[in-house]
Amino acid sequence: MTTKQGPRYLLTAGIIVAAIYFAPTVFQLAVQTVGRAMAAIHGAPAVKAPVAERPTAPPPPPTPESMISAAVLGKWQANSMVANRGNCGMNLEVTPDATAKDQLSGFMSMRCFPPMVPFFGHSAAQAKHSMNEFAPVSVILSGVVKDQSVQFHADKSIAGGCAITSAAATPFGTKQLAIQWKDGCGDGQMILRR
Repeated sequence: MTTKQGPRYLLTAGIIVAAIYFAPTVFQLAVQTVGRAMAAIHGAPAVKAPVAERPTAPPPPPTPESMISAAVLGKWQANSMVANRGNCGMNLEVTPDATAKDQLSGFMSMRCFPPMVPFFGHSAAQAKHSMNEFAPVSVILSGVVKDQSVQFHADKSIAGGCAITSAAATPFGTKQLAIQWKDGCGDGQMILRR
């Protein structure tokens, strides 16, 4: 190779590299131009050039309220001794409210079995009154997250002698839920599990 041929080879190699690099873009532009011209002639809609998708922003981090709501959703149950009530069993189901975005719905059922000691030596009327306090109770609740717990209020009480008026459900450890309620027979609290 002579000194005159060296620059020619470099120029030729540069042209080939540029052609290879720019060929796809030039080809795509030519196809789009021909497509638009054909569309204008035949009245068909023009082919749009593909647009690169913009990256979407990551979702915002969850709020403490949404984390508490997610933690209390589901079915919970427990059997425990409750002061002034005896051995009580409770079932609670918490679901998202279908009508309000930031509200939860709760469905609670509770039944208590009194200790037998208080019934001995009492009149039939006193025993009947005491038994009314221990009748099973069910309640439909609705609530919102407030102060690190779900604050429920009763929408409808179904049967039972001691109607539950409100309740607070707080996540407690792993897969547990602390519930405190207010009713007409003395308030109570219990730890529920999934």
